[in-house]
Amino acid sequence: MVELADVLVSTGEFARADGAVAAVTALAGGDARLAAYASFVRLRMQVAFATDLDADALQAEARRAIATFAAVADERGLAKTYGLLAQLAFLRCRIAEAETAAAEAIGHARLAGDDPTEGWGRGLLAQAAFWGLVPAADGIRRCRALLAQADGNRRAELAALEALAGLQAMAGEAEAALATAGRAVALADDLGANRLAALARQFAAATAMLAGEAVAIAGPTDMLAMRGDALLDLAAVALAAGRHDDAAAAAATALELHLAKGNLPGATRARAAAAAARQPTPSRTADA
Repeated sequence: MVELADVLVSTGEFARADGAVAAVTALAGGDARLAAYASFVRLRMQVAFATDLDADALQAEARRAIATFAAVADERGLAKTYGLLAQLAFLRCRIAEAETAAAEAIGHARLAGDDPTEGWGRGLLAQAAFWGLVPAADGIRRCRALLAQADGNRRAELAALEALAGLQAMAGEAEAALATAGRAVALADDLGANRLAALARQFAAATAMLAGEAVAIAGPTDMLAMRGDALLDLAAVALAAGRHDDAAAAAATALELHLAKGNLPGATRARAAAAAARQPTPSRTADA
């Protein structure tokens, strides 16, 4: 019943999961371990769909479940609950805290033989390399190691590829970044048209933006706001490089797109970018 409730949460069937948790709670009686599993699934539901999380309260309840699982040496329960703590920390943008909890989850999952949870934890470590305090060069090494350890877990491989692509772009390895992003999108497509595939494409677009190729990717689409934003990023890069004419051209096209969309904040940003491109710099004044 606990396993069923956990699966139902993963598939987004929260009403059925809630019923399963209620049944587990009723069956638990004085069984602290079973009650801790019910608590874990209930916490997972809250993290998955609640919009007004009391993160401190959730963390405290998760810690109580961990203490219960530790008392009976339940490695699987420890792996899953540490994974939940990692997810909660990530949602709070506390990436170092998420890494610590994910490492605990991986260790306990390995002892429990829980390959899905171990793979999930490795995926989170990859994402943390991109979003957190790890320098890009060290993050690249981490992601390559995680890819080598994926051992057929395609979701863990996908997470590592996504983060690796972004980190390569940060490190100025544009060609490698785009190739890695392509591998990630291809793998996501193999996994099916689902949330993972959508996230992979989002990450690929962000990677391309870092690598200076976002406009090429967004151009053939009819997503006006995304195309406008990509052009504004291009304008910023061109301006920083002293290419004022290129920056002005990108900002002007961005303004047209945002106005066509009716995106007033986007249009305001485009006008500001165009004005910045027109500002003289010492080098331009000297050339004149």
